[in-house]
Amino acid sequence: MNIVREYNKYFLCHCPSPYHDDKHASCILWKDSGMYKCMSCGFNGFSEDIERQEYFRLPDFNYSPEFYPLTIEAKNYLRSRGVENIPPFAVSTSNNDGVGFLQREINGDIIGVTQRLFMPLAENMRYSYQGKKAPFTGIIDKHYTENLSIIVLEKMFGMLRFWSYLQDVDERVVVLSSNGSKIDYNFWSRFSPADIVFIMDNDKAGLETKKFLKSKGYVALVSKYPSDQLSREKIGEVIHNAKMYLFR
Repeated sequence: MNIVREYNKYFLCHCPSPYHDDKHASCILWKDSGMYKCMSCGFNGFSEDIERQEYFRLPDFNYSPEFYPLTIEAKNYLRSRGVENIPPFAVSTSNNDGVGFLQREINGDIIGVTQRLFMPLAENMRYSYQGKKAPFTGIIDKHYTENLSIIVLEKMFGMLRFWSYLQDVDERVVVLSSNGSKIDYNFWSRFSPADIVFIMDNDKAGLETKKFLKSKGYVALVSKYPSDQLSREKIGEVIHNAKMYLFR
């Protein structure tokens, strides 16, 4: 980020969008979260340098994130989003203002909590983070212990609804979320293209990620409808179609 001026709670920066020639510095970068938003074109996201810059007031990553068993409010929120079977990695945080999802390394160490807020702080502030975000969210163990293939969904709540569906049917597959379209390719490249199918959103970012993954030899599909809004019947169809690629 090209910082122009520092204020008490944020920095004024040039917009990082490659499509915006921001000559007059119209982007705000908040110190407490590392989130930025251009007040001219609307481009937004999180600074890639968030973990390396001292001025972002984030917790020390050598700590255990604070989380608690799910509250009634958190359970009700999950069910309102179509997650009937609640996964063991869903937790509540101290403020009880959202549902947290444990971020684990493959060895099982908890390195952070990704929290979906009940009430967004702003139009684009739907998630907040404690600690460090993993390259995936979900339970990956059976890929290694039972040699199961993986379906990766871009949307977190898409993955949660797929996970919930799988608890009620006889389908041997692992579902994970890539935590968005900006995937950590250094992580996913360790998996064989024969073992994994990616399902991206039908938007610009999802289509670009699909194109990138296919160029690397991976199967990447685009969901016609948002994966967090699919019916149980449609979820079954998507899993069936994905497995056709895995077992071809």
